[in-house]
Amino acid sequence: MKNIKRVFSLMTVVMMVFCLNIFSVNVSASEYTITVKAPSSDNVSIAGQTFNAYKVFSLTYSGNNYSYTADETCLDSDYEEVKSSVGATDFAGILTALDTEANARKFADAVYNTYIKDKTPAIAGTATADADSAVIDVNEPGYFLVFGTGADGNNTTVTSLVMLGTTDTTAEITAKVDAPTITKQIKHNETGSWGNVGDNQIGDTVEYRFISDIPYNIANFTSYDYIIHDTMTAGLTFDESSVKVYKDEGKTSQLADSYVTVTKTDSQNFTVKIDVLGAVNAGALSATDTLYTYYSATLNTSALVAASAPDSSNHNDNTVYLEYSNNPYDATTGETTTSQVYEWTFKFTVNKVDSESNPLANAVFNIKRDGANIKFTKTGTNEYTVDPSGTIEDIKTDLTGSFVIKGLDDETDYTLSEKTPPAGYNKAEDTVFSIQSGYGASGNELTSLSANIGGTSGQPLSVNVVNNSGSKLVGTGGIGTTIFYVSGGILMIVAAVLLITKKRMNK
Repeated sequence: MKNIKRVFSLMTVVMMVFCLNIFSVNVSASEYTITVKAPSSDNVSIAGQTFNAYKVFSLTYSGNNYSYTADETCLDSDYEEVKSSVGATDFAGILTALDTEANARKFADAVYNTYIKDKTPAIAGTATADADSAVIDVNEPGYFLVFGTGADGNNTTVTSLVMLGTTDTTAEITAKVDAPTITKQIKHNETGSWGNVGDNQIGDTVEYRFISDIPYNIANFTSYDYIIHDTMTAGLTFDESSVKVYKDEGKTSQLADSYVTVTKTDSQNFTVKIDVLGAVNAGALSATDTLYTYYSATLNTSALVAASAPDSSNHNDNTVYLEYSNNPYDATTGETTTSQVYEWTFKFTVNKVDSESNPLANAVFNIKRDGANIKFTKTGTNEYTVDPSGTIEDIKTDLTGSFVIKGLDDETDYTLSEKTPPAGYNKAEDTVFSIQSGYGASGNELTSLSANIGGTSGQPLSVNVVNNSGSKLVGTGGIGTTIFYVSGGILMIVAAVLLITKKRMNK
């Protein structure tokens, strides 16, 4: 009997969706219970899952002797498929073979595939789990296969296969559960940090990554689907060639591209299918690895643009979920919860006025970032959207004197230069401005938005560029004032010479 306890205490094999457990229960009592305990996991739950117990072997006593026979409520009399799966010819051979996890898995597979999957064997006991456990009552001793299937509120599956033997009237096991998780992150271009919010100028490259894990029970599967589904809004353009998968955050250990298949399903959706089982079997991955999938997209001219705060609508979001195999016996799959990140871009208004705040037409402006003129496409009345492929660099005011530039980054210095003033007016000095933003914890709400104009923070997202009428003298350093300074100096010298000469002549 010690040998039986030792063998079954070693038989712990984990699989997705199906919670299969075998127990030996003492004949001395009239009631027996099998308790499936919930795991301590934030990712999965057994709440609401129904567990059914099937009697696999009967246990009988005669004096001090006991014997096992196939219970025909589940198995047939010779259970050849079960025995041959582990290379055994009788029950004793099964006990010997089940000393390894590999054989324990083969045994469970054979029982499920042969007697449960396509048949309806008698159920010896059943229970539905609450948040903590499921307690199954059975009225006879023996070895029981406990089978459970279901999903928690997060649509993740509960999983476990535990085989153990005991002479007690009760048996308790903790369900081994597993479901892979995935988290989406966006890189903030100003800080280089990863989180759930970013902001950029239209035309900029936006960096993203997925962080996902590999289910520890993947070895129980003969095939395994691991498919990342990504959906982005119309304001983002996906770069298929940018997808790379690594085993570390620092990008020093890349998973070979042969294990990665990228499919662009339409303009806003794509999938990344990773052959994690093939990589694990080849030694390129292990079940304890975390995967970092990096890719990029471009913020395009269809991006939503935020104009004021608070704002929870004008973000360019990106959503991901992971589809994964959840049944080692068929092709069914489960899905993780979604993970979402948010990309923002902004606009700024320019008002061209005279000294009395009257609008001025026919002023021509350029906007520069890092010393280079930004290109625009006209997308509305007096509205210009940043567009690297655009043909407009010179923005000319109409009778309203105003125009709006859309698609700007925050924390970036922009220089507003008046290229040509209206006729009869002096040219204005350059204006340097930047946009300042703040976000809620989830990143999907813009909580503050203002501008720094000429070094003064907390300003509205607009600026008045004032022109004064008349002809402006050339400024300091110009040749005009230099001529005056030089001429004045010469006259002073001549006057001094004449004064000295006159005094000498008088003497």
